[in-house]
Amino acid sequence: MHAMQQPSGFEQWKDDLIRIRARRLGFRGHDLEDARQEVALHALSFRYQRSKSNGASEATVLAALADRQLKALLRRRGRYEHHLERLRRERAAAAARNGHRQRMELIVDVRDAVAQLTPIEQAVCRGLAHGHSISRIASDLDRAWHTVRRIVVRIRNHFEAIGLSAWLLDG
Repeated sequence: MHAMQQPSGFEQWKDDLIRIRARRLGFRGHDLEDARQEVALHALSFRYQRSKSNGASEATVLAALADRQLKALLRRRGRYEHHLERLRRERAAAAARNGHRQRMELIVDVRDAVAQLTPIEQAVCRGLAHGHSISRIASDLDRAWHTVRRIVVRIRNHFEAIGLSAWLLDG
């Protein structure tokens, strides 16, 4: 990885100080380079004045400026990540509400579809819903298995005709 170009007129010790302060605050990789660049822009516009420094050296004042800017970057990053996390939770909750609403609508549609069937077709539906085989349903209803098979085909056609094919099992 190559180092960021220093702006002209920007002393190496200042760049090194910013890098050290950024590393101490946890900046790494591209984040380190971005932080260095942003703090360097502030440092370029900063003019050290001994009379206003309360006896602090230029390095001490620059370290304080760097720390303030780096901590502000960390706060912005934290707020941004918090905002993204809140949006993720809101989207997940909305999707869950939407999914629940859609499931409830489908359940109502299936109940309506089953109510439109003949009593024997409804009995076959109940057997299928309980996971019973066609042979077992035929035995329970005292019908031939091929008769129950034809009823299953009629039920399938009915569900497909009213747009509920998602509720049908393959086979």
